[in-house]
Amino acid sequence: MIKKNNCLIKVTEKDLPFIESGEIWKDVTKIGRSAFEKINILQEIEIPDSVTEIDEYAFSGCENLRSVKLPRELRVVRRGTFQNCSSLIDIEVPSKVKNIESEAFYNCEKLTKIKLPENVSLGCAVFGNCFMLEEVFTKSISAVGEFAFMNCRKLKNMPHKKSIHISEGEFAGCERLQDEIPNGVRVVERKAFCDCLGLTSLIIPESVVEIEDNAFAGCKNLGVVLIPDSVEELGFDVFERCDNLKFIFAGNNLKKVLPPPFKKKVIDLKSTPEKFLDLPSGLFKNEKLIKTLFDTIKLGIVEQVYERPRLFEEYKAYCLKVLRASTMKIKNPKLTAKDMEGIINPTEKSKFIKDIK
Repeated sequence: MIKKNNCLIKVTEKDLPFIESGEIWKDVTKIGRSAFEKINILQEIEIPDSVTEIDEYAFSGCENLRSVKLPRELRVVRRGTFQNCSSLIDIEVPSKVKNIESEAFYNCEKLTKIKLPENVSLGCAVFGNCFMLEEVFTKSISAVGEFAFMNCRKLKNMPHKKSIHISEGEFAGCERLQDEIPNGVRVVERKAFCDCLGLTSLIIPESVVEIEDNAFAGCKNLGVVLIPDSVEELGFDVFERCDNLKFIFAGNNLKKVLPPPFKKKVIDLKSTPEKFLDLPSGLFKNEKLIKTLFDTIKLGIVEQVYERPRLFEEYKAYCLKVLRASTMKIKNPKLTAKDMEGIINPTEKSKFIKDIK
């Protein structure tokens, strides 16, 4: 064991009794760089509140470390602090921490949950290759670095954050991610959701103005995408290797930048609801997709309808009747025009248009 000026510089396996007794912490306010690195017999540790600083890679490579209690006065979790701690299961980051630096928990393969303070900033690949990570408890995240949650295969929900960017590769390889992009995000950076196999439908919020290269590449189960008119820039190969993508609801302007295989899949948002009668009923299992779609479509009459909310609600109700008809039509191809009556009143749309003029 080596100490200097209240800094614990180096610890060896022979010092384990001093760790267990707590004697090692006498007069220590700082843990130095790589101080506990690769002490494989270390299984748990409680760091006293007298310690206010832990330097880079302090516990890196402690392969059998399962449990850690961090000091309350800690302000920063430095780069690589718990990198390659492959037995670490869960941890709570103290409330005063404002920054978790790059790769702090990289390759913590058994980490299942973590509690973060409010408004914390996350560095690059901070939870990269945390294959078992399912839950991140926090009220808000102020900023996120590239590849922060890369290969968190069990993560289903995006941790709440205030950032206006989804960073490069932030959720790449998150195979079970099913969450929606939060409203307020303006840019989806390159490879942000690459290989997210859990995505089956995707609603881009109207706050988004740019989607960068390969943002959703390899999302092989993605079948439906809704891209609002707010999106001004679409990068290269955004949907590369999205083999099951069948429909892209978007403005016609996107056809100019989409590669040929996807151009024919675009359904213009100016389409009338009758056009949806020809679409597979399975497309409309996602109720949020239905609502967003019909909140987004732009018919010639919609500008007037927006100014009269009651009529717009009636219009949406009409659209949903069309969808219900679509579902019945697909399930039972033998339905006749007479059978369709009662599902959609043929005069309903003309009466509706007459009312708003």
